[in-house]
Amino acid sequence: MKITAIDCDLFFIPLPEVMSDSTHGRIEFFSHIMVRVHDQDGTVGTGYTYTVGKTGGPAILSLLEEDVVPLLIDENPDEIERLWEKMWWGLHYVGRGGIAAFAISAVDIALWDLQAQRA
Repeated sequence: MKITAIDCDLFFIPLPEVMSDSTHGRIEFFSHIMVRVHDQDGTVGTGYTYTVGKTGGPAILSLLEEDVVPLLIDENPDEIERLWEKMWWGLHYVGRGGIAAFAISAVDIALWDLQAQRA
């Protein structure tokens, strides 16, 4: 079994009511990053992550498309722990928190969902 494609999308989701707090100020929308992992049988697993406002969403999307997706194409999606390690070390010099952790978590969720879809 192989990963044949990974689609990544960014959505800005407006909140029905503006939120605010003393740290972030006005929060009018969330940035929602969706990841869909496709295997060679056509099964699709979906994962996501999000940030508050616009901050980080475009950067996470870019990191996924430019750096994470190439690491995983043609890999076995059933080897989730190994793929997590591959992403972790592949993004090592970017940092182990922040946008790297957000990107890895979205793919990790998609891989587990893919496995559940096939069960």
